[in-house]
Order: sequence, then structure tokens, then C-alpha cells
Amino acid sequence: MTPSQLSAGRARAHWTLALLTLVFAVNQLDRGIVAILLESIKAEMHLSDTALGLMTGLGFAALYSIASIPLGRLADRGNRARIVGAGVFLYSVFTAAMGFAQNIVQLCLARSAVAVGEASGNAPSAALISDLYPPEQRSRALSLWSAGSYLGLFLGLTLGGWLSQHYGWRAALWAISIPGVILSLLCLLTVADPRQVGTRTMAGKNPTWEWLRSPTYRWVFVAMTLSGIVAYSVQVWTPSLLARVHGMGPARVGFYSGLFKGLCGLGGILAGGYLAAMLARRQPLRIGLVPTIATGMVPFPLLLFLFAHGEAASLVGLAIASFLIPAYQGPTLTMIHAVVPSEGRAGATASVLAAVTLAGLGLGPLIVGGVSDWLAPTLGKDSLRYALIVPAILPLLAMLAFWRATVALRREQPEG
Repeated sequence: MTPSQLSAGRARAHWTLALLTLVFAVNQLDRGIVAILLESIKAEMHLSDTALGLMTGLGFAALYSIASIPLGRLADRGNRARIVGAGVFLYSVFTAAMGFAQNIVQLCLARSAVAVGEASGNAPSAALISDLYPPEQRSRALSLWSAGSYLGLFLGLTLGGWLSQHYGWRAALWAISIPGVILSLLCLLTVADPRQVGTRTMAGKNPTWEWLRSPTYRWVFVAMTLSGIVAYSVQVWTPSLLARVHGMGPARVGFYSGLFKGLCGLGGILAGGYLAAMLARRQPLRIGLVPTIATGMVPFPLLLFLFAHGEAASLVGLAIASFLIPAYQGPTLTMIHAVVPSEGRAGATASVLAAVTLAGLGLGPLIVGGVSDWLAPTLGKDSLRYALIVPAILPLLAMLAFWRATVALRREQPEG
């Protein structure tokens, strides 16, 4: 390739990465703002914590998980950029539709429709980015893309609290649907899939399921699923805990939730990608050490957040935990794509994200909500603190799984 062609290729890769990062931000903007709106929705519709956990989690996650696998397979065979663009448009429209819901059934139906749109975006985006960047740059590129989720979470929590307090929870949902429509058009008009559609390079093997044979993939699958339970349980219930235990109003809850869960998470995911990239230059098959160490440290600040009596100490714990929890994302996606070729990456990534969403977003918040309701007659407003103990100690199991994935990767692809 000529210098001008190389420059154009880099510019195209950077533009695609930037746009897909914004798409991921809008994706998480939707999820983040729903968390901050839970108390307002509960008050208006007289719902229990279990019902809220069902609406925010299981109803969404079940359909997301069901749709992810065929949509991931479709992305492996088709144009990934168009699939992402169409999905953004779909979930933006149905996010606005949630603002018109009059009861929990309508909320769950609209939320489930949002799930189908979101299921078409993340796995194809990750696969597309991996094709645009060489292996030594993938961890950093995928971490930058993943950072979009925490940018969206920050905006969802901070803007959501402010919009809810001044204009109501319905107006907040209508407002955040607009950026997604704009981004969907940009994806459809300006992003090209760099891969030649329909190619197969696995020596006649079926790329759809071949990656299931990989021990690295299986251990990453387990570790990411456990980490998803932790991340989504804390994400969904942090605003409610700050409101109930520390007596914060919606705007203040949104500010602190967005500042610590959003910006600290953004810093953690970028730091994880940067450290993994540095490690990859010398020992590329040991990038799993980053998520192993970071995840193992999570329980300590998370328990401080839950049980500190003072507001300041609790927020310090939240800030540190929020920095550590997402640090695994860039390195682990890189590990998956190291053992899966291009034509199978969207399907392999979709399977992991489906499990993370079903177990993390689907079951995590629902179980925490149910335990909180069960403990409420005895513990009152502190019931949510104790209900969050389980996701607070799960990172220890995730740490072991990340370590096994690191060992497996070195065995599958020995350095030499």
C-alpha cells in the first residue's frame, strides 16, 4: 500500500472507532438513565424492588440473550456496519416509547424491544474494530471502544438525575432517544465493513462453533459472566442505595453516581487497556494478568461502599470499586479475538455478551431486589446494603477464572 492509502486506512479506522465508541455510549446512556429513574418510576407506579429488578433486568436480558446469537451469526456473514446502524435506530425509538408507558407491563414490553436493538450492536462493533487494528493495538482500541459504555453511563446518571428532577422521568427518556437516531444515520452512511463478506479461513471448519473448543474462550466466558453480575448489580442499585441510605435527592444521586460509576469506570477501562497494551509488547500472552489482579481487588472497596457509616467514606469505596470493576473488558475481548478468526468473532463475542447480560443484568439486579424485599421488614432501609453482599464477593471467583484463562491462552498459543 502507498503512504496515502495507509494514511486513509488509519483515518478510516480511527473514524470508525470514534463512531462506534459513541454508539456504545448511547447504548449505556439508555441503561444508565433507567437506573437513575427507578425511584421516580417506583413512586408513580407503586412498584416493589422485585418488579423494578424484573423491568431493568430479566425482561430485557432474556430477549437480549436470545437475539444476540442469531444476530451475531448474521453479522459474521453480512455487513456488520449496517447491522449496527439499524440496531441503534431500533433501540432509540423504543427508548422513547418507554416514556409513554402507563404500567409495568408496557415498560417491560418496550424495554424488551430495546433489547433486540442493543443485541445487534456490541458484538459486531467489537469484531469490526478487531479487523481494523493489528493484534498489538487491539487491546487499546477495544478498551477505547469499551470506554464509551462508561461515558454513556456517566451521562445517563448525571443527565438522568437532572432531567428527572426538573422535567420528569418520561421527558428524560424522550430526550436521550435523539442522539441514537443521529448516530444510526452516521453509521449507515459513513462506516464500511473492511472484511470481505462470506470469506472463510478456518481450513474448512465451521467458524460458528469452532471457538467453543478453546479453553481460553471457555474460561473468559465464565469470568466475564461473573464480572457482569457484579457490574450490573452495582450499576442498577447504586442510585437507590445512595437515595435510601444517605438520603440524597435525584440530582445529587445522579451527580455522584455519574461521577464515580461513570468517570471512574471510564478511567479504569482505559487504564486496563493501557496496561494490557504495555504488557503485550513484551509478553503478549499474559494480558490476562490485568483483569486477574484488578478483579481480585474489587471486593475490598465495594464492601467499604456498602457498609461505611459516613457518606464520604462510602463514596471513596464506590470510586475505587468503579475504577477496578471494568478494567477487564479490553484485555478479555482481545484474548477472545486471539483464539477466534475474523469470520467467527461476532458470534463468539455475542455469545459471551449474551451470557453477561442474562446473568448480570437479567438475574443480578432481580436477585438483589428480591433479597432486599425479603430483608426489608427486618433491616428497613439497610436491606439493600446486605442484599448487595453477594455481588460484592463474586469477584474472587471471577479472579480465579481470569487466571485460568491466562494460563490457557499461553498453552494454546505458546510464545516463541
